[in-house]
Amino acid sequence: MSSSIKHTIPNWFIWLTIGMVLLPCLIILGLYAGNITETAGYYGIEPTDVQFSVIIYYAAMASFFPFEQRFLNFFTTRHYFLLGVFLLTGANIIFYITHNAFAFIGLRFLEGIFSSGVAGSCLSIIFSRLHTERAKAIGYSIYYGILLASAPVGMILSSLVVHYFEFNALYKSIIYLQIPGTLMLLYVMNKDRTKKPIPLYQLDWPSFVMYALILGLTGYVLIYGQQYLWLEDFHICLFAGIIVVLICLFVLRQNIIKRPFINLRIFHYRNYCLGTLLVFLFYICRGGLGISSTYFSNVLGMDPIHVSLLMLANLAGVVVGVYVVVHYVLLNTSMRKIWFWGFSFLFVFYTWMYFLFTTDADAGTFIIPLFIQGLGTGILMVPLILFTVSSVPVNISNSASAMGIGFRFFGFTFSMALIHFFQLYEKQIHYTLLQEQVTLLNPLSSERLLHYQKIGQSTGMAQDQACLFANKLLFSTINNQIQLRYSMDYYAMISWVILGILLVIALFPYIRSTAISFRIKPVPF
Repeated sequence: MSSSIKHTIPNWFIWLTIGMVLLPCLIILGLYAGNITETAGYYGIEPTDVQFSVIIYYAAMASFFPFEQRFLNFFTTRHYFLLGVFLLTGANIIFYITHNAFAFIGLRFLEGIFSSGVAGSCLSIIFSRLHTERAKAIGYSIYYGILLASAPVGMILSSLVVHYFEFNALYKSIIYLQIPGTLMLLYVMNKDRTKKPIPLYQLDWPSFVMYALILGLTGYVLIYGQQYLWLEDFHICLFAGIIVVLICLFVLRQNIIKRPFINLRIFHYRNYCLGTLLVFLFYICRGGLGISSTYFSNVLGMDPIHVSLLMLANLAGVVVGVYVVVHYVLLNTSMRKIWFWGFSFLFVFYTWMYFLFTTDADAGTFIIPLFIQGLGTGILMVPLILFTVSSVPVNISNSASAMGIGFRFFGFTFSMALIHFFQLYEKQIHYTLLQEQVTLLNPLSSERLLHYQKIGQSTGMAQDQACLFANKLLFSTINNQIQLRYSMDYYAMISWVILGILLVIALFPYIRSTAISFRIKPVPF
């Protein structure tokens, strides 16, 4: 069997190459997660706009994926990979030299397409070498382990770079990170073409545009909806209407054309629908980890570097979870058991953190819960993806993979929107409740204000300065309490959602009848 990889390359070097090539591409997705305020300040935009840039990047990757195999069949893998690296490097150079907000958002979409090309070509040539079921299972686990690990690694990288250098040095660091992986991949690849090129005829660009618009506009409505009071705003109403029209046109087109962009017959399979639903819910449950990071930063006063270092416990949990689950997958362990244990670990994390949210806590208290969250995430990722794509015939598995990425996008976006909703809506509710209690007529409030004033005077402040200091400190205390209450409310809600998922898993016995297939290639992103 022909392969793009040299036969003399050892497997351990292939695994190392996977990590070195994929990690920079995956880091770009959440590059600004730990430094949203700094990114907003650098480009002169709102924090919500930074979140939308992440959504746009993800939407580009998800919408371009159905084209990936066509381009890989036309170009030599080596040339397609080099083209992706060249374009991605060019985008990062433009990011490095510009402060323009519109260029930032537009380039994020193109960057998503370029990253998809780099990762897609890398996975294609790497997995062409893996033929046994064991090797493919290990390959899946390594890939998705890198995917899950990219968030904490990206947070550490961005925090260190922003702390010691100018903000735009982030883009220079991404360029430098690409160099070792690029050289390693060029070394392991054959220079000769291993198969005949297939012309790029009948590419369904209209479907691509419609699908990209559906994802992008959905992300816009979900991210900005609460800020603009949903359907009370004209733009939100307009975009919501456009989304409905585009969905109808997209479905109609896929049912008419001979070679659909995404074959919608995948939804005729019950287990595929169940799998995509669980993937969607999994990404919602996974997204709540960001609230913990915000709590560490805003309430406990930890700087981004210490927050990212604390997240190493989560990274360790991911590594252990992925390592453990690959053995159970190879042993054909029931999906129900694996999912039940994975979601149970997430349930433990959310309920435990609910009781740990206080204004005064030691960082070491959160190491075990963060490890458990990573453990649950690592256990769930590979079985969920494999179960979902294995639920359809091989001839439409590419469509299953493409739509699977779409559901991962929707879960990721909905999680971000849900957190944003709680930040704006729940915080306002708790602020109103606290405002009714924290008045000068309340003796507890007066005592707290007097206590803060004495603290200020003990440091040598004048009377008026001490009063101003006391008011600011009281306001900060109120904000911390609001942050705690909304965080607890969100984690309580997610705990109930996970409890419902556990009940569904326990009540669907036919899940065990689906066998995991390694005949399909892994889904990029």
